Amino acid sequence: MSKDKEELEKKKGQHIRDLKRLKDEESSRFRGFPRLKNGRYQLLNLLGKGGFSEVYLALDLEEGPRTVACKLHQLNSQWSEQRKQSYVRHAIREYIIHKSLDHPRVVKLFDIFEIDNNTFCTVLEYCEGGDLDAHLKTYGTLPEREARAFLIQVSQMG
Repeated sequence: MSKDKEELEKKKGQHIRDLKRLKDEESSRFRGFPRLKNGRYQLLNLLGKGGFSEVYLALDLEEGPRTVACKLHQLNSQWSEQRKQSYVRHAIREYIIHKSLDHPRVVKLFDIFEIDNNTFCTVLEYCEGGDLDAHLKTYGTLPEREARAFLIQVSQMG
């Protein structure tokens, strides 16, 4: 494939992902830039969506403002109360462990709070530069040397 065609394919893929993200944002119950936790967190735009959560770029208006990522966890309303409680227990345990971590290569967890009976939010350090999934979708598999460099960065202490 020619370099120009390859570059156009990458741009096309990125454009399709951007359109999907915008569609997801428009269908989100959190569209319209609401403020959460008594106005502390101002949601800006959807960064991504998974099975049970949406992640928004947001501002913490009490800290600067500081740019953060708000991960909105939505329990499935079809779940039994037992399954919901199990999910929440797991999330609280994960929060306690995550909150205790302090390492430059681990995303910081700043806050967690309930929005309603089926929704809670974790507020995380915002990391710029995209994620590995987006990189792989844009550029394909990593050469071994580059993959090794990523693994070394992630695993190095300090």
